[in-house]
Amino acid sequence: MDKEQIRQFGYELGADAVGFAAIEDYQSKKSPDPKTILPNVKSIIVLGYRELNGAVEK
Repeated sequence: MDKEQIRQFGYELGADAVGFAAIEDYQSKKSPDPKTILPNVKSIIVLGYRELNGAVEK
């Protein structure tokens, strides 16, 4: 699959935004390094969803 096919698939799943990031840019102190799970990983696919009004208290 190329990026456009993945992006379209994400939208078909109901995502409001679909993006891509290089694995080298991933930095999280709260989760394990993705390469420990998938050693050959090169990219991260990010799906974004809008929050419903009233779903989060202020």
